[in-house]
Amino acid sequence: MISQKSKRHGLEGTRVYMRGTAAALAMTALGLSQGYAQELAHRWSFTNLTDSVGGGTATLVGTASINAGALVLPGGAARTNCATIPIGPTLASTNSLTVETWFTTATAADWAKVWMFGTPGASSGTSGYLDFTPRAGITDNPPTMSFKLANGGEVNTRAGTNPAALANNVPILSTVVYDDANDQIRLYLNGVLADSEVWTGTISQLGNTTQNYIGAPVFYGDPCFTGSVDELRIWKGAMSDSQVLANFTAGPNAIAPHDPQLQTSNNANVTSSGSVTVINLPIQNKGTANSLSVTGATITGDDAALFSLTSTLPLNIAPGATSNLVLSFNPANLPGTYHATVTTTSNDSFKTQEIINITAQVAIPDIDVPSTASYGPVANTAPIQTYNIQINNTGLGQLEVYNAEFVADINAPTIFQQFKVTRDFDTQGSLFLNANTNVQLPFTFDGVGLEPGVK
Repeated sequence: MISQKSKRHGLEGTRVYMRGTAAALAMTALGLSQGYAQELAHRWSFTNLTDSVGGGTATLVGTASINAGALVLPGGAARTNCATIPIGPTLASTNSLTVETWFTTATAADWAKVWMFGTPGASSGTSGYLDFTPRAGITDNPPTMSFKLANGGEVNTRAGTNPAALANNVPILSTVVYDDANDQIRLYLNGVLADSEVWTGTISQLGNTTQNYIGAPVFYGDPCFTGSVDELRIWKGAMSDSQVLANFTAGPNAIAPHDPQLQTSNNANVTSSGSVTVINLPIQNKGTANSLSVTGATITGDDAALFSLTSTLPLNIAPGATSNLVLSFNPANLPGTYHATVTTTSNDSFKTQEIINITAQVAIPDIDVPSTASYGPVANTAPIQTYNIQINNTGLGQLEVYNAEFVADINAPTIFQQFKVTRDFDTQGSLFLNANTNVQLPFTFDGVGLEPGVK
């Protein structure tokens, strides 16, 4: 709470006691969410056409086939021999995406796609898509990835230094990452970062894509891919370097275990009444076997000095459990909006550091009562009169009025005794006013026997 204080507002000789109450801490955007890929949405291992995670079914086109646990793609003209997969709703509902593909090229062809997902328009300029192309038809034929919105320009990894051309008849893992949080697209080959580019889009901008091909292009006349795909995984979110490498090491038939697994919010919004406020940042261990240990929490930003760590580290969290990383926020009764960033360090090997952005809004109450007020006239033979003083809260935080009394004034050193606040704060409790509200405080005046005049 704000330190107790009194203000001489309102009627001459009236003292109102108030304080700002620390309203219940308001925190929004604290639903646990991840800034990196951990939600596996689809998985095709091609022992059949079934998506073992999302439940969808791939559809073969032309002479594409399943053989020995792989999707076999014989090449051919655009969209003649390929497969389609039902992933439009997934793309429409995520801002970041990771696509893992174990593939082997039998015969390389310029611009043939291992996969391409999108919605064709009347022209290339009005088509939206994303893709992985193992052989670009430019100098040195590098592998490339891209993203394009309908009626927008294409973002791809072909600028600057490119990876070397890929060999035929060699199994390769391509991991394509669209990272909205870091404004970047990244191409990994066999677990190692091979290329990247700045990207300020989001996957969901593509909407519910209507054509999602394995081995064929959207709109373009590029040839179908010639080779095979051993496994295809699509994740909501942007996979980290360490997870890409772990999945490559595990191979196409297994997913590297992510245990312990830290999950927290990327943003926290806090409302404070201006006094010291406790901020609870929930951290969940989504692992099933290993304890999560948060060993560090660093606070940075222009307003970092107003925030401090209260929790004792390490913060150990059992599998499946959630604990709070506790901070203290002390704005010293200064209204405004304050920002800080908390960077946690933990034994989550797929993402040892996680960032939480905090926005704190300080809402302080402010009492306002009339400096002068006139009542009456009343006869000095009349009974005790009852009046009201209006108390206003013109601030943003909740106001508590916990006492009020009339006191001696140089103009009325004794007459103040004829006035009395009738609310009994001891038995009736405080008056609480939310922002931009008011309340009537009753008082009485006993004028019997007084000399005529203004009192």
